[in-house]
Amino acid sequence: WKKAPGPVRVNEQFTVHYRKRSLWKQFSPILRVAIPFFGAMAIGTFFLYRVSLGRYEVRDRHRGAVSHTTKKKNAKPFSLEEEYEKMQSQIDLSKWENKRIERP
Repeated sequence: WKKAPGPVRVNEQFTVHYRKRSLWKQFSPILRVAIPFFGAMAIGTFFLYRVSLGRYEVRDRHRGAVSHTTKKKNAKPFSLEEEYEKMQSQIDLSKWENKRIERP
């Protein structure tokens, strides 16, 4: 650690004094503000997650009855081809057909 420089005269009117901060004084704002802040964020996130699950779902999950992956019974696997065919059947492209450019 270097010693802080002595007072310096500025514009012959002002004197600037340098104050060397100890290691504790450099870390204390972090310890007093940042650690409680991030701790509160973690605890708040945990409780909001629990609340968002719902009271009975949490109880059932602890008993092993429900998990996030098995909420839907007989869930069909997602098929992109089926979704595309559904979208094609729902929209009417007749007014755009004459504007299509034939591509090889």
